[in-house]
Amino acid sequence: MNEKQILKILKDIKENRVSLKEGYNRLKDLPYYLLNDIRFDNHRKLRRGVPEVVYGEGKDLNTLFHLIENFINRKENLLITRLSPDRAEKIKDRFPQVMYDEVSRTMQLVVKKIRKKGRNILILSAGTSDL
Repeated sequence: MNEKQILKILKDIKENRVSLKEGYNRLKDLPYYLLNDIRFDNHRKLRRGVPEVVYGEGKDLNTLFHLIENFINRKENLLITRLSPDRAEKIKDRFPQVMYDEVSRTMQLVVKKIRKKGRNILILSAGTSDL
């Protein structure tokens, strides 16, 4: 959720287009999403300008399924790192819209267009073993 979305919810509450309870329900998971004692940062995009990045290794498939579903419902992008090809295939079976890169072992869920903000990111490699 970004600043514009939060301000819209607050304005809708103020102008009685959204009930106080509905406004609360839309904002209650803003700081984090709690799933099986794991906190996923819903606030990172607002604070840092980039969506949540989840370390996928060690998280069970059901947790990842719920997480992806949550981000789809919230219309937010997500990056999952350290994801094995076999687990990625199972996720893709359920969520065909995700993209998986086998070399980097990362999975992306892109539900909103990614706007370049003028930042450069360097990835340095000493050789093919670093891929």
